[in-house]
Amino acid sequence: MIKCACCGSYISSYHRYKTNKTDGKQHHYVYLRCAGKANKIPCSYKEIREEIAMGAVMNKLKAIQVPAALLKGALEQLVSRLGTLQQAGQAALNTAQRRLGQIAKEKEVWVQKEASGLISSEIVNNKLQVLTEEEQTLQAKLSNRPEASKHTAWTLTRAINLLSRLPELFAGSQPEQKRKILNLIFANLSLKDKKLEIIYKKPFNLLAEGSKCCIWGQMDSALLTYVIEQEELLTVSLDDLDHDYDVAPSTLGLDYHLICNQWFGQPVNCR
Repeated sequence: MIKCACCGSYISSYHRYKTNKTDGKQHHYVYLRCAGKANKIPCSYKEIREEIAMGAVMNKLKAIQVPAALLKGALEQLVSRLGTLQQAGQAALNTAQRRLGQIAKEKEVWVQKEASGLISSEIVNNKLQVLTEEEQTLQAKLSNRPEASKHTAWTLTRAINLLSRLPELFAGSQPEQKRKILNLIFANLSLKDKKLEIIYKKPFNLLAEGSKCCIWGQMDSALLTYVIEQEELLTVSLDDLDHDYDVAPSTLGLDYHLICNQWFGQPVNCR
């Protein structure tokens, strides 16, 4: 999944064995190199030792690791915000539904006025068009509105658990497991001038910015928006990782049911 920044080809690994001239021992090294040359694609790439590339990845994972000291407070704050968003969303939903009811009544009134001959058809049609456009806008917002729920809180909790353990999980993983983590966290990995350039996916880029002691106050809205809007996709990724790791919140030592019940009523029935 790593690409060459020079020619765009994928990076492949190859093994090299070197014998120490002093003690005669053979040492095994793994290098990453561009597959372009093998496919006769002009490329001026420079190979890199795999351990150096993996070290760069580990540093990026550590940069978004949720510190243990902030873990419980961060999760409680985020779930609390989810509860607030749910309440605000419900209030907006109620307002929109009331307005839709008002629009329907207003349309009836204008049609009756036209039928009675009090107002010209042109004026009525213009007014009905304005009301219909407002109605369609409200209906579109309601149908496309992402909704925070206790299921979202469960997904968020699993994601936070994963972020708190990323470096250790990645270090102890097999290549296929590593690939799953990289696909979840990073948008792009490219090899350029013997350096691995790594770009985070949203919202993980925000976690890498600023001071960790106050980062949650700065980016919790962005993280929550991502979780709400991309919950289905994130859930699929977490379910996939669950085959290899336990990303359930029980490993955090947190009373998830208590937290969720506080903000959403009866907690979701989670495994």
